[in-house]
Amino acid sequence: MGFFSKIKTVLFGRTIKVDHHLADDFPFDTLGKKEATSFFYKSGTALCINREAILEKYYSSSPKMHSYLCTLFKMSWVQHWARYSKKDLKISTSDHFILMSYDEEERNELLLKFAEKSLDKITLSFDKLIQNPKDKVLIFHINSEEYYDLENSLLRPESDDEVLSGGMFVRGVVPYMVFHSEPGFNLPDITLAHELTHALLSKRKLPMWLDEAIACTMEKVITGEAYYDWSLEKGLENLSYWDSVTIQQFWVGDSFFINDSQEFSYLLAQGLFNNILRDYKLSFKEFLLHARREDAGESAALKYLGTSLGDIAKKYLGGGPWDPSEDYLKLYFQ
Repeated sequence: MGFFSKIKTVLFGRTIKVDHHLADDFPFDTLGKKEATSFFYKSGTALCINREAILEKYYSSSPKMHSYLCTLFKMSWVQHWARYSKKDLKISTSDHFILMSYDEEERNELLLKFAEKSLDKITLSFDKLIQNPKDKVLIFHINSEEYYDLENSLLRPESDDEVLSGGMFVRGVVPYMVFHSEPGFNLPDITLAHELTHALLSKRKLPMWLDEAIACTMEKVITGEAYYDWSLEKGLENLSYWDSVTIQQFWVGDSFFINDSQEFSYLLAQGLFNNILRDYKLSFKEFLLHARREDAGESAALKYLGTSLGDIAKKYLGGGPWDPSEDYLKLYFQ
């Protein structure tokens, strides 16, 4: 699709067809019940994937088969989860998405049409950074109990922390987006726009602060709203939070998972990104294309912006020890 065709699509929309399916009458290739037991297991109220078994299946197949297998596992996952739960779970599909949800079909259709339109806007905004997904993006829109069981099993089984987020994009052998809310409540538009940006950028392996800044930018572009508060009070708290230790946690991405620093991390990421957009209009796209997680984007900043990340941070935070530590980064990513 050419550039002007993409603009036309965003301005006037495209035809989006949503289909609704029953788990027992699914018109896609899926694993049989016996074979599925090798790749899925029950964890509380959720049905989880056996990552090791799926990886072994990928490794034993040709690269040409991987896209087909990824779709097969996604379709099988929602089908067998719907069967396992014995609840009123609905499965819906569109051009680029598979959705499993408790909500009414009309609201599922609204959610998928929003997702398709969001994908168009993200693709237009960051054309060189992303490609439309070859496989359908998998979305779980489930209740908080299942969300916790899924997170506890797949992300951090050693943790007893309560669920803090309303949704997330999970990178992994079978990537997916997951949200929790109850039928009849507001649809998770802001969270979906944010996490979809992560999903579409996931192959780039951007520094986490940059990945989050772009996702926050797109949630505002798409919905007109933002999750994190930019009040004067929060801004002042943000400026005073960072020091020589916490800034290194920020550059490697750890600070986004620490309760005390999570919100400050999102605010700082957006502040740095906005400064780059403002001060380096002609070169920021090249910076985005070449920024890499293992050095927090420092080498790309030096080469394409002509300055260091520490100097960019000084414009936002004031004087301080803000440069990414090469030793800290190497130790962290080893």
